[in-house]
Parts: sequence; C-alpha cells; structure tokens
Amino acid sequence: MDLASGIIMAQNECNQGEAFEMLLRASQNRNQKLHDVAWGILNGRTAGRETAISHFED
Repeated sequence: MDLASGIIMAQNECNQGEAFEMLLRASQNRNQKLHDVAWGILNGRTAGRETAISHFED
C-alpha cells in the first residue's frame, strides 16, 4: 500500500492520508480489494489499462 500511496502522492501532489482515501474510494467504486487496486498501480495497470493511471476519477 505504501508504494502505491507514494505514486498517488507524487502524481496528485497530496499527502499520504489523501492518497490512501483515493485508493480506498477506487477500491469501493470498482468493487475490488484494496490490495488489488494498489497492485494494479504498481504493475502499471488500472482497470485493465496498460499504462499507470492513478488519477482516480471514480
């Protein structure tokens, strides 16, 4: 979670709490486990996309 939060923090210029909230909301909105969303960010894939996207729009 920490690495994924770090990626979100860097891309969205937010603090760790805000980054975790983004992860949590994305997890809930996509009906995916939190660690699966984080793993997708680390692997450069989110919701089946091949590029790293952590600017959550959900």
